[in-house]
Amino acid sequence: MRLPLILSALGLLTVFPETAAIAANVRHDWELHPASKSNAYELVLSEVSGGSVWSNSRLVAASSIQGLGDRGLETDAPKVSLRVLRDAGTVVLDGSIRDGLGRGTFHLELSSAYADELERRGVGRPTEVQHRHLLLAGMPLAFLDELQRYDYPSPDVALLVRCADHGVDVEFVQGLSSLGYRLDDIDELIRCRDHGVDPEYIQMLAKAGFRQLPVEQLLRARDHGVDENHITAMKAAGFGELDLDDLVRARDHGVDSSFLKGLHESGYQGLTLEEAIQARDHGVDGDFVKGLHDSGYEGLSLAEAIRARDHGVDGRYAKRAQRRAGRPLSLDEVIHMRDLGH
Repeated sequence: MRLPLILSALGLLTVFPETAAIAANVRHDWELHPASKSNAYELVLSEVSGGSVWSNSRLVAASSIQGLGDRGLETDAPKVSLRVLRDAGTVVLDGSIRDGLGRGTFHLELSSAYADELERRGVGRPTEVQHRHLLLAGMPLAFLDELQRYDYPSPDVALLVRCADHGVDVEFVQGLSSLGYRLDDIDELIRCRDHGVDPEYIQMLAKAGFRQLPVEQLLRARDHGVDENHITAMKAAGFGELDLDDLVRARDHGVDSSFLKGLHESGYQGLTLEEAIQARDHGVDGDFVKGLHDSGYEGLSLAEAIRARDHGVDGRYAKRAQRRAGRPLSLDEVIHMRDLGH
């Protein structure tokens, strides 16, 4: 059975089966964990069938779990039957609670009223497999209302399932819209979600001074690893006035906090971004410079360090060359020996 890979709403890797899991040899397991968010739990649903495994992890509101009781997972229970209520149906959890953890087996009860409503709204009637996807992902009818509110076209069933599988939900659409982002279509919403361009990322960039960026710039920054740590590190290294293109370029060349710290500790302070990139591209980092220092070549300019690197002269070779010559050598002499193959 071929399994598609998708990302759940929590950003966890999830694998959904493409066929309804109804065979007798298929095991459906669940675990319920306390969550950091108040009045919520983390529900993990898993299916094991031969060599195939899928897993889905989502936060669920305590109010949506029937049968849990006021004390939740704090009270051990040798036998429980819980019902997680969703628009698309009910996830029935049979098992036990012990030591603050619930676990057991589950099955799904699909809601015909939900399928009727999708059909009535022009979305279409889901197949059993599609309906299972929508139930497992907790796709509510309110999502369609939210799309309509922000003038997105109504999706068909297949596109609605894609939204569910990729974690495009009510909160995601609301969050983008509150920041002024009404995208071209639903496919763009999915694309942003898949690339990690979410409201939190956009707000982080805005706090750093990058506001109201076009979607393509947001995607490019995210894809190239421009995150809060990178921006903070560049500012701490004295590059506080960089634009987004410069941050992307620095990231692409491997100019990060570790690299800049190494150069700084080796005596190279106040470098321009171009100089830092040039050093990185030529392989001149803190360890390389320290090796030259240890072999007696301190106070080299960055250009001299790059020249040594380009000619294959590092601290180890410089020491060997000096031992062979029986005297201290200038950097030019060591480079000359290296070029002659000595």
